[in-house]
Amino acid sequence: MSFDSFGDAPGEEEQLVPWQRGLKLWAMRSPGLEPAVPEGSTLLVHTRWRAIRCGDLVVFKAPYRNLPFLWTMTVRFVPGDVLPECLLQNDRPPEVPQNHYWVQRDGAAHDSRRFGLIHVSAIRGVVIGLLYDGPWISSREPRPRPGLR
Repeated sequence: MSFDSFGDAPGEEEQLVPWQRGLKLWAMRSPGLEPAVPEGSTLLVHTRWRAIRCGDLVVFKAPYRNLPFLWTMTVRFVPGDVLPECLLQNDRPPEVPQNHYWVQRDGAAHDSRRFGLIHVSAIRGVVIGLLYDGPWISSREPRPRPGLR
């Protein structure tokens, strides 16, 4: 697996790494979902999902135009859900419109509270599993075996 396949070259958009039909790998590069998903973990992402539900962990393109990053956050509200009053602002509809999702991460400065709803077209996949719980796919060094130094 090429190190560059995770989008490490300057200016290159991050990509999910193909694995099997409809499944791709994603290296979690930030501590934003710890302790459930440790930084450096490899996630199994389903790219041919049928429905996105509240509580699903999704990988999506960053909502800011010039950022080549993919982000991972939890879906909190799905189409048809009514947003709580504390989340409403002048430019936000009180109900989540069709094909849009509210994503959130505990303690995150940048989530739907800041950038608003994300469109389904920005979503690259739904996380269905955690394959590895440590940094080895995204690093150049081999993963150490337990008990060996």
